[in-house]
Amino acid sequence: DQFSDFVRFTADLSFFADPEMRLIFEFDDDGGWAKYAGFDNVLVKGIGNSTNIILENFNDCSRHNGWDTEIATGNRGWQFGRLTNDDAVVNSMNGSCFAHFDDNGIGDEWQQAPPSRTLLYSPWIDGTQFAEYFLEFDVTFRKNIQEERLEIGVWNGNKFRIVETYFNDIGGP
Repeated sequence: DQFSDFVRFTADLSFFADPEMRLIFEFDDDGGWAKYAGFDNVLVKGIGNSTNIILENFNDCSRHNGWDTEIATGNRGWQFGRLTNDDAVVNSMNGSCFAHFDDNGIGDEWQQAPPSRTLLYSPWIDGTQFAEYFLEFDVTFRKNIQEERLEIGVWNGNKFRIVETYFNDIGGP
């Protein structure tokens, strides 16, 4: 069983390039019960020699070296593997493990659960190696409340710049 309805996200990161930078994937339930978000097959490519800078598929169901997580609020963070939520119709995005946050997986505790805001940081990238950088990844996001969001940005150690913010459902089921 898998999420067969996900979107392939692409973005030009060239205008975000800094000598040191990293991607941030942020899920924020805006203080209410939410559903889930997941991503897989993360690729950052430098154009020129078409070099893969980051190539991460999380297929071994774990967070790899250089990837860091932070729980800004709440008691749950990004997970790596398949969903373990008994209420989920499916447990994988594309047939393998993936990075996900599942507010729905809290179960009956959701009414008492604290607000959730969690971040996943990619390894650091040297943004001076290539003239152009491109980001690709598969994403699914199901929301329950108005201001719940999934945000992808670039952090250079001092400044966070938003690449994309999702406020609407992406994919399914």
